[in-house]
Amino acid sequence: MQQLPEQKQNETYEEFNKFFTKNFIPAFIKQFNKNGGKFVVGNKVTWLDFFLADCTDLLLVNFKDFLTPEVKEQLTRFEKHRDEIFALPGLEKRMKERKELSEARSKVYQGNPENYEP
Repeated sequence: MQQLPEQKQNETYEEFNKFFTKNFIPAFIKQFNKNGGKFVVGNKVTWLDFFLADCTDLLLVNFKDFLTPEVKEQLTRFEKHRDEIFALPGLEKRMKERKELSEARSKVYQGNPENYEP
C-alpha cells in the first residue's frame, strides 16, 4: 500500500479532525443528554453503546498521540461512557482477552511495506 505525501496526510487529518469535532462528537453528546447521560439510546444498554465504547477505546488507545487537546477534552464524556460500558457485569473475561490480544498484536512483526509488490 502506497503512502500519501505528508502534506496530503496532514490535509486529510485536518479534514477528519474538523468533521469529527463539529459533527460526530456533538451528535453523540446530544444523544447522551437526551437519554439521561448514561446511554446513547433510551435508558438501557444497546449495541450502539458497545459499538461507541469500542470506537472510543480504539481512538484513545491507538491514536492518542495524534489527538489535539481540544479533541481529548471533548472525548472525556466518551471515555467515561467507555469505562462504564466495559465495566458491565459479564464483560470481565472479554476485556481481559481483549487486553491480551492487543498486547500480543503489538509484538507481531508487521513486515516492511517496501517488500510488497503492487
